[in-house]
Amino acid sequence: MNAARARRWTAAAAALALFAAGCDQLGLGGDDDDAPAAHGKKRPKKKGKKHGYGHDPGGDDGDDGEGPIARPLGDGDDGDRDGDRDGDDAKLAKPAKPAAPEPGAPEPAAGRRPATPALAGAVAIVPALPPLEKGMMDHAHVRGWSKDGSEIGWCSTSGMSGGTSCAFLGPGGKVETLSDFDPGKGAAVPKRTKAIEARAAARGYGAAAADWPWGADLVLVWSAAGAADTPTLKVGARARDGRDPAWVVAIKAPPDFAEIHPEVIAVSPDGARLGVVSHAFGGEGSDTFAIKTASLAEAAGRAYNLAGFAHHKKKEWKEAAALFAKAAAADPSFGTAVYNLACALARLKDPGAEDALKRAIAIGGAKTSARARKDPDFELVRGEAWFVALTK
Repeated sequence: MNAARARRWTAAAAALALFAAGCDQLGLGGDDDDAPAAHGKKRPKKKGKKHGYGHDPGGDDGDDGEGPIARPLGDGDDGDRDGDRDGDDAKLAKPAKPAAPEPGAPEPAAGRRPATPALAGAVAIVPALPPLEKGMMDHAHVRGWSKDGSEIGWCSTSGMSGGTSCAFLGPGGKVETLSDFDPGKGAAVPKRTKAIEARAAARGYGAAAADWPWGADLVLVWSAAGAADTPTLKVGARARDGRDPAWVVAIKAPPDFAEIHPEVIAVSPDGARLGVVSHAFGGEGSDTFAIKTASLAEAAGRAYNLAGFAHHKKKEWKEAAALFAKAAAADPSFGTAVYNLACALARLKDPGAEDALKRAIAIGGAKTSARARKDPDFELVRGEAWFVALTK
């Protein structure tokens, strides 16, 4: 390949569609890191296998050939986070670690809320990740979390030029991109290739946790669908016996790309983060990869909340309360789940409703207090002194 055909790095922004939730709507969370990187600019589509392969590595202006070219792309995009029942004023998501139940938190009548360790279990992904079918596509041969969990990244070698391109998402959402391809020479520079290989080997990419803190109840789920001209990869969590997924990561393929699929869906070694590496395919020579991460505490909170809401709609208050309690324990800052817990406990006339509503108001403020005043879920406790005091 000559210099005229060498392609430059591109960064594609991935959009995240979110919703807000509460006792009468279902809430979905947002991600917080986004590291898209393309293996060169899009080429015209060529027909081949359904999952065909191919691309050129991104080129650059060349250097002295002493090491891989590294460029920081900057911070990742912030996703939105639903904050209240009606979806008003969505808030930015922040990284969160799995949280244990708070001391003195209300316990629903359905039974004692399990501590987080009792909910831990194996990582299950539904459906299973597709095999990396060989053909025109150039898949990532380095992919996943670093051994210490500080980075997630990918490297892929072009079947057309032989050049290797990489992107690594590190602390603070900073992205480092590497390429061994010299467009002036139309070939990979061996010293750069060795430096890339050494970096990947030293950091042990491909690591992932086998368990996560809520694996006994929840599974990770993904979907690659959408309009034909803008397929979207979505990843999230749902209850093992539930149907409603809480999507916390969404990555759109670039315009006119034929498809998108996951190269990686993995839990970080510390069990705190969900990492996704997507692969969009636009025809031979057009392979675009992107990285996103999200808080697993947020994913768990939203998945439990959706499962609880399914019971709430059926007036199964005990079952709903137990699941809302798990949602609030997984992500204590998720005001919707805390408010929904108060709703379900009030339906049961459980004394824990007072503390749950107090915490929900502390998160949501006057809007939550006003909402509770007219919410039919609180009809049985509306005359209680504590309710009047909290909602005045």
